[in-house]
Amino acid sequence: MNDLIKKLAILICIILLADQVNAQKPSLNVKTDYAEWPTLGLAALSNDGKFAAFTYQNVPINSQTLIIVSTDSNWKLEIPNGSDIFTTRITEDSKTVIFTLPHDSMGIVSLGKSAIKYLHGISSFQVPENGDGKWIAYQKNDSTKTLVIENLHSGQNFFYLGVLNYKFYDMGNTLIVTKQIKRDDGIIQRISHINLKTRKEIIIWEGTEIAGTYFDERHKQLSFLAIHSTNPEPNIWLWKIGDKNAEMLTKCDISLGGENFKIKRIANFSNDGRRLFLILRKEIRNEKKLDNIAQLNVWNYKDLKLQTQQLEEIKEGIFDQEFLATINLKDDKITQITRDNETCLAIHNETAFIQNTYGDIGFGERKWRKKKENNLTLLSLVDGRKQFVPNGIISPNGTYIIFYDDAKDIYKYYNISKKNTRTIPRSLKSSGWKFGPRDVYYSDRGIAGWLSDSLVLIYDRFDIWKIDLAGKTSAINITNGYGARNEIIFNLVSQNTNQQLNPADTNILLLAFDPNKKNNGVFYANLMTKRDPKLLHFGQFLYDFPGIIGGRQPLKAKKAETYILCQSTAHESPNYFCTSDFKNYKKLSDLYPEKRFNWITSELITWKMKDGTSRNGILYKPENFDSSQKYPVIINYYERNSDRLHSFIKPASLSNGGQINIPMFASNGYLVFTPDIYYNIGSPGESALVSIETGVKSLFNLPYIDTNRLGLQGFSFGGFETNYIVTHSNIFSAACSAAGISNMISLYGSLREGGSFQGICEEGQIRMGKTLWESPEKYLENSPIMRVDKLTTPILIMHNVKDDAVPFSQSVEFFTALRRLNKKSWLLSYDDGKHGLRGKSAIDFNIRMFQFFDHYLKDEAAPKWMTEGIPAIRKGTDLGLEIDSNYKSNK
Repeated sequence: MNDLIKKLAILICIILLADQVNAQKPSLNVKTDYAEWPTLGLAALSNDGKFAAFTYQNVPINSQTLIIVSTDSNWKLEIPNGSDIFTTRITEDSKTVIFTLPHDSMGIVSLGKSAIKYLHGISSFQVPENGDGKWIAYQKNDSTKTLVIENLHSGQNFFYLGVLNYKFYDMGNTLIVTKQIKRDDGIIQRISHINLKTRKEIIIWEGTEIAGTYFDERHKQLSFLAIHSTNPEPNIWLWKIGDKNAEMLTKCDISLGGENFKIKRIANFSNDGRRLFLILRKEIRNEKKLDNIAQLNVWNYKDLKLQTQQLEEIKEGIFDQEFLATINLKDDKITQITRDNETCLAIHNETAFIQNTYGDIGFGERKWRKKKENNLTLLSLVDGRKQFVPNGIISPNGTYIIFYDDAKDIYKYYNISKKNTRTIPRSLKSSGWKFGPRDVYYSDRGIAGWLSDSLVLIYDRFDIWKIDLAGKTSAINITNGYGARNEIIFNLVSQNTNQQLNPADTNILLLAFDPNKKNNGVFYANLMTKRDPKLLHFGQFLYDFPGIIGGRQPLKAKKAETYILCQSTAHESPNYFCTSDFKNYKKLSDLYPEKRFNWITSELITWKMKDGTSRNGILYKPENFDSSQKYPVIINYYERNSDRLHSFIKPASLSNGGQINIPMFASNGYLVFTPDIYYNIGSPGESALVSIETGVKSLFNLPYIDTNRLGLQGFSFGGFETNYIVTHSNIFSAACSAAGISNMISLYGSLREGGSFQGICEEGQIRMGKTLWESPEKYLENSPIMRVDKLTTPILIMHNVKDDAVPFSQSVEFFTALRRLNKKSWLLSYDDGKHGLRGKSAIDFNIRMFQFFDHYLKDEAAPKWMTEGIPAIRKGTDLGLEIDSNYKSNK
């Protein structure tokens, strides 16, 4: 009995101590933007899966620490100021790591050993992308421009002087080097081919200047752009192994179809080595403007683009387009592939697949103009013939094009050689190809990847199908309907729809997400048989999933069944874990800066709508939350965010340049609620009002919610929703609208990026669905300014004159109406802001939002910028942030 009492006493002490520790944690500082917050950098994994490398960003501040660790956690090396993963390299044999350091230094580490070989005065290094991991090349940063080639296995090295450029090819067995050679008659440049096995150097070409090289590893040929001493103009040259000298293919100044072009650079060789692809730039004459004529813009109803967009494009140099061309290496014939407003998606069997970019049509005007069919153009590189085919995803060898018919919710595929279209049968027991409701910008989840030219993986709403476009085998649901039965969405790890998977891989790793509980995890699926996927790890955390911010793709070792996963929750920073069986995990990183502060927790809130459908939102609380207390709540919203229940949110002054930062407000004594919004086309304002009000009222039965202290905050489209809600509801005590819309009618006739807002209003995020003249009453109903006299909620508005997304005039219209009606309102406009804020302006806005909400939701005294304002003459000298003692409460 005494032992039991002792244990209880110890347990009580531990609990009290934990509470005391939590109580002592400081809140996030409102006056800090936390730009120096430590974060986890990207990771790399050795081919054998035994070692990993990643960085701690901002450790030390404004730099990073490179972490190299064994995946069994028995060995670790920390390198302050070491390079990030984009620069750090693990060799192909998994034996060595090379990294850079400040001041032109680099380090070489044998994995598993603590000794570091430092080299100084180094400007760059390279290791082969493939091969045996034997070679490294690094260049000295001095006048000699010495390139050292070192054998990492033997330690032996040799060098070349005057090197300008270098690159490994051919599994690391070949090095192409451009050198500068001093001669009695001047300086020349030389390209050499070096066989690293024999150290034999072949001089390919010598001349005045070399601008770029491209080596075809498969066919052992090199093309480069260079200027010969006998000709001041650059030319394209070609050399093949066995040739004595390089051959000039063409001059860089060429004429095609009556237009003059200049070859800008070499793109690549064709797979069969018979063609070289070039990037061209059209020569544009710069006509001098005349001083003695009127300078004006002529707007013509026949213009495909508004004058403002044309002028903006000229300013940005958008007319300086690049074009793709090819030269047949057999007869040196040059063929132009792309023309104005075209891009080449792929080239198969001497046929180019060309897509129209609609760059000749004004911003947001493509749909109503109906200028062109949404087709691909197949261009024969042999005879120039064209064929028009449906636009879609091209199979790996160019045999099929697969596309989705949104209106009918079906997939179709086009056989290019047979010129026929077929439908993937609806008889498949699919949960439907549509991913979600029609109020979002996309409906199908699309193509997952390819197993061969005819075997494609397609997502339905929950599961994944393997479909044979050649019709030789029956369709297989590789997740066996498990997703639909359990309402779990499966996704391949990579989001590349053109990825070609290895058909020899029997099992494939899948990401999984529960849209109801918001759990995340991984499964194995069998590509060959119809059976349920194998659950590996699934829970209340975030690994990765499309559309959810904060996740990272799992990494797999190239030659081992070893994985690195990045796991996070709302209350724990992302950290790396390693596993080979998805049962036992080794923790590789240990970065939890949030533990120093009163952090946050997240809770999923679910409520029912009148039609019986369920809605979700997230309620964020401070770590030191006390259920016996009453808390003010700020409601923040933008589309739908409940899937981010387990996403870690980095502290900052603002999120996305204009939204409140949730950890910042929750850490300082607020609850933050983020309800999902579902839209009815034509009623975006009413949709937001219903979603948010019903979500907020579902919180009223929670004893710790102060129903008299509710605030709203929205940015951009969320700013419009704020404006709409406060002119249609009186349950909120304070609201902040950043860069929001107030007048749909004037917005409809406004400009964005030089183009018209009409398309965004009709078919874009605003979701009006019709033109202004087709449905004027809907535009009136969705204009908050039309009900500005009904507003009772004090409102803080932020909008900047230079906003390039939502016109500043939208908030001016709203504020001037509020001001005339003597409504409690303030408008902040920052000189350096655009569609959002950064730096010191973001900090300032965050401080003012806190003062505003603290005044109306916590009864704190108001600052002078609210009570007195700041006259223009005192701009830049008086911030008005000091508290006005005459206004101690909002009451």
